[in-house]
Amino acid sequence: MNGTLIAGTPIAVDFWNIRKARQARLFFLSHMHSDHTVGLSSTWNQPVYCSPVTGQILHLRLKVAKQWICPLEVGDSHVVALDDIGRETMTVTLIDANHCPGSVMFLFEGYFGVILYTGDFRYTPNMQQDPVLRNSKFINFLYLDNTNCRPEIILPSQEQAIEQIKKLIRDHPDHQVKIGTYSLGKESLLVELAQEFHTWIVVSPQKLELMQLLEIENVFTSEEGAGWIHAVDFSEICKETMTNWNRNHPTIAILPTSRPVKIRHPNMHVVPYSDHSSFQELLEFVAWLKPCSIIPVVKNEACQVYFQQYLSSENYSLLESKVPESVKQVKQNKKKEKLIKLLKLSASHHAPRGVCFDSPEKCTGQNEYYPETEISEQCCSESTNGTVPYSRQEQCAQFPQCEEKQQETMLELSNLKNDRVLPVVESENMFSTKQQLKDNADNELKTCHTVVTSTCTCIFSNDRKDTISRLERVPSSCENRDCLAQPVLDNDVFSTASQPDQIHRVASQQVLKNLCHEYNLSPLNFSKRKSLENFDLQVENYLKRGRVSIGIE
Repeated sequence: MNGTLIAGTPIAVDFWNIRKARQARLFFLSHMHSDHTVGLSSTWNQPVYCSPVTGQILHLRLKVAKQWICPLEVGDSHVVALDDIGRETMTVTLIDANHCPGSVMFLFEGYFGVILYTGDFRYTPNMQQDPVLRNSKFINFLYLDNTNCRPEIILPSQEQAIEQIKKLIRDHPDHQVKIGTYSLGKESLLVELAQEFHTWIVVSPQKLELMQLLEIENVFTSEEGAGWIHAVDFSEICKETMTNWNRNHPTIAILPTSRPVKIRHPNMHVVPYSDHSSFQELLEFVAWLKPCSIIPVVKNEACQVYFQQYLSSENYSLLESKVPESVKQVKQNKKKEKLIKLLKLSASHHAPRGVCFDSPEKCTGQNEYYPETEISEQCCSESTNGTVPYSRQEQCAQFPQCEEKQQETMLELSNLKNDRVLPVVESENMFSTKQQLKDNADNELKTCHTVVTSTCTCIFSNDRKDTISRLERVPSSCENRDCLAQPVLDNDVFSTASQPDQIHRVASQQVLKNLCHEYNLSPLNFSKRKSLENFDLQVENYLKRGRVSIGIE
């Protein structure tokens, strides 16, 4: 990525990493080559300053909204605010970079001095006649395109390279010609070839759309067979495609580039045509400008050592010490905005807290089915409200039919006891332990007097499992009939088969306690009950012991 955050300023050029450029306020785009637009996409939502041609390509290719594209006319000076209140400003002037359509250099003038950012450019002697550069003040910082800043690389001028290409084409009169190009660039070369050989330049539909947008001379077409010179992508030229092309028709491929390329086919030809300044051209450009300091655009290529003799000897203080207070305030505001954003983000994402239980004092209310009866139970949750036991006297006082139902139930119970039959509802989870529970219950029935207080049932829903339980109110055989019975899960302990009048399992409080101790089960309303997770584990262990006892496992 070839982009820069200019130190001591809120200026970013060809730099689109918004996380690393949080203190930048002004974003400039030199041209539309992919290595200068990394991070720039349709989601960009800040002003982008560029040339009018680059702005059109930016909207066409990357779909950046037009509201964020701020085109600046080339050759004119533009005043841009550096802070939020307009107190501190700078002047920016765009200069043609002779690199690709829309490419420009930026000349910044402000509290930081004078900065010239070349971006990618191809120097020509005519640039010395440019009024902006000719009349510009002393250049404090020169951001220089150092792509070809190596003495061993000798490049011809663009005019000389074009003549070499024309000669190659003339030497192959019966061949079709493939010119390697990128998505943007070398349009002037193609136009000159079309005019020289009087033929259409065949391009892809996407490239034709771009040529029409740029309003370049009408020498391009997407119709195959309309011309014998084709502009193709560099990556398309390889040994395989060259073989296929020559199988159909004699074809040569010309690669206009200064980069090293491996020749994999005898009809492939590399011509050192470059849109970047050669080393000799860079020396001439720096010697003419005489800047105070040079900063390479390509970070991995050092070049300052070659230009020391051409630099001005005037000392220039550090930029950081000259930053106006209003510009510093912009940077501080950016930092505050970042902090606020992080705080809002952290506040919107709550970490899970697990299961929360209310205190016993808060969990006091009325029974769901009998509102006049107050209930209180330790550690009860909202979902279990209204399912705790209540006294038999209060129930029968509100519902006289309960006592009649109780007498009928006791009568049928005595018949069941005489037959020594204890019906049990066969649950899927308790089938394996049914016989064992029946025997234990029979033994307890010999010594315990049992009554049924109600056939009313309540459903208890667990948030983690679809557990359906039927709570039964069963007082003990003690003389005080107001004592509270303990509710039981019918899937975890036992329930009776439904008779025509829905007779339920008869069991005393002592029976329930004995079974709970024997099988290590704790009903949900015990004062020392465990969490639902531990309770589920106990149920699983209980079921497993039952299966082991009858030989299933």
